[in-house]
Amino acid sequence: MKFLLRIYSPILFILSFILLSYIYYKSQIYWEGKKNDFYLPFIIFLLMVNFLSILIFLSNKKVKEYLIICSLSIFVTTYLFEGYLSFYKKDKNQSKREVYKKLTKQNKDISVSVAPLSFFYFNYSIFPLSNVSNSIIIDCNENGYYSMYESDRYGFNNPDKEWDNKEIEFLLVGDSYAQGACVNRPNDIGSVLRDLSNKSVLNLGHNGNGPLIYYAGLREFLNSNVKNVLWIFNNGNDFENLNEELNNKTLLKYLNDLSFTQNLNSKQPEIDNLINSIINKYYNEYFNIRSFIFLSNLRKDVFKQKNQVMTINAKHELIALTQLTKIIQLSNNLAISNNSKFYFVYLPEKKRSEHFYLIKEILENLDIPLIDIKKEMIRRKLDINDLGPPNKHYTPSGYQEVTKIIYDFIKKNN
Repeated sequence: MKFLLRIYSPILFILSFILLSYIYYKSQIYWEGKKNDFYLPFIIFLLMVNFLSILIFLSNKKVKEYLIICSLSIFVTTYLFEGYLSFYKKDKNQSKREVYKKLTKQNKDISVSVAPLSFFYFNYSIFPLSNVSNSIIIDCNENGYYSMYESDRYGFNNPDKEWDNKEIEFLLVGDSYAQGACVNRPNDIGSVLRDLSNKSVLNLGHNGNGPLIYYAGLREFLNSNVKNVLWIFNNGNDFENLNEELNNKTLLKYLNDLSFTQNLNSKQPEIDNLINSIINKYYNEYFNIRSFIFLSNLRKDVFKQKNQVMTINAKHELIALTQLTKIIQLSNNLAISNNSKFYFVYLPEKKRSEHFYLIKEILENLDIPLIDIKKEMIRRKLDINDLGPPNKHYTPSGYQEVTKIIYDFIKKNN
């Protein structure tokens, strides 16, 4: 105990100071203060640990012993609970990793949805906009099952034969809602559009995408045979995603250089290898030491803290809005030069945000048709809660209702 009394306070102080310096660097230098909400709990906790180490150092022997025993008990209990969440509870709930490992024993062409935003934090020679090609992709579970889809030749959620059609009636760009998150075909927007129109539809949507990736997708995959481009906008997180996208050097090239391209349609083998390497790293390992140290499961399950939450202050929001205007204009110009009609689909919010009216003004100035889903739902006497549970993606019937509104609007205005 004497040895522990001597070393406990200095070690605690040094470790907390090192971690605090690292967190400060990530928060204020690397992310330039744009993720303060995510890092603030870490900073507060480490400051408390730092203060505790000083308190222990200055205390008399009896108080010092008491503080050491109490702090060790809290640390050990916390990490035991994190271990429980990491192993027992995760296995009990059959996580995506368990589903993936089980299915790969039966079929080698099984993969996991890896969002393009995963590549924000790496300096790879290529920035993928899709998943592994020609594979069964495990997506998400919000309806009591893990949704899956067979990816096409470029890793998107389409029947592969769609790319061979001489004419594409609809090309979709957007985030998880455009992708059809958490439902199987034929309940996603692209599939419902195919059924309603009896024509070809291509879907470039993916979870985690923001407006700059929407535009990048158009730059890479918009062909001359596309009649209508549907830009599906989700105000719930598109501004946050855009703010992150504007920090990525590759994505910025699409914005600043109209001739830039990654030629992704010729690099799918490279994309497949890159994504497979990430899946092998994160889904085949049984224990992630970094997640354990930073109590990822405890924060997620107990404190409901989401990974990589973005805080947008007034300055960054103004930058994002200015860049969004430019991106919408560039996307519309691209569609016009391709002889395609550009539609802006605004997904419904329970309460209108100021962004809606700003975006509406932008669209009016650019003469871009706005498909206001909420307005159309009110006209049809539908409630936004009919689309799905709060804070989740749409149910199959919810996706169908939204798609019917989109299709009827375009049919009526053509």
